[in-house]
Amino acid sequence: MEALNNVANLLKEFVRWFQFLAPFGCAVTFGIGGFQFFLGGKDGAQKAKPYLLGGACGLIIILMSNSFSSFLSSKITF
Repeated sequence: MEALNNVANLLKEFVRWFQFLAPFGCAVTFGIGGFQFFLGGKDGAQKAKPYLLGGACGLIIILMSNSFSSFLSSKITF
């Protein structure tokens, strides 16, 4: 039982670190997308779209992961 608690605590710590780093990664991704949008010429918007969507989706997933893991830990019992 202690081993499962250790694994759960380790996963929660990973989630906390990812939540700490996610806004910085999102800012970098939005910055790259912005440069592509403005400096990419006539196809700049098409080049920037994957960066902007990926950054937004990644940030949402990482920020929701803590609530999702809390929900799962409250529903799964041994």
